[in-house]
Amino acid sequence: MTTEIKLTGGARVGWVNASWPFASLNVTASRINLNVTLLGKYQFRPEDVTFIEGVGSLPLIGRGIRIYHNIADYPGKIIFWTTKNPDNLLDEIRRLGFSPKGAQSATFRDRSFPIRWQAIIIFVVLWNALMLVDMFRSGTFHPKPGPFAWLATVLVFILSVAIWKSEIIRKVILSPGHKPSELKSFFYLLSFVTGFLSLMLGIELIK
Repeated sequence: MTTEIKLTGGARVGWVNASWPFASLNVTASRINLNVTLLGKYQFRPEDVTFIEGVGSLPLIGRGIRIYHNIADYPGKIIFWTTKNPDNLLDEIRRLGFSPKGAQSATFRDRSFPIRWQAIIIFVVLWNALMLVDMFRSGTFHPKPGPFAWLATVLVFILSVAIWKSEIIRKVILSPGHKPSELKSFFYLLSFVTGFLSLMLGIELIK
């Protein structure tokens, strides 16, 4: 008798989508574990899950299972993408003995946009201003990234890391009632990408 399901696939965690094979799903009768490269690990007990449903209908393009949960620190949308038929996978999970027992009302907590629109506007204006200064520095057009492009990237990296450390940064960036853990996957990916770009641009500038 099968006591465990192990699958490799992709995942959607909040705003961020990871394609195959950067996610793995492990299911037993007492727990669902979703591990997504660079985005983190997500564990669910039966009392954490309100229900699970199949999503999508196109093989190899966009089908999987969505896990509806009541864990406040996790992003609201968590989907595991798989090449298997979602209905068949759901049947396997039920036969395994995993049964959602989470409170239905807890699923529908505040789903307002987690980042303040004022912070987004300020970020877009500042980012574009630095890029334009870099492009037209010294009165001439420079198509290659320069010091101001590097500065913009470094600032984004600092913010993506500081949101975990500074209450002031959290109040400036996040909407009331939201936590950075809801956007963990987004901020982890943002810090990784901007950290790498900052390093590459910095090396290019000192050549």
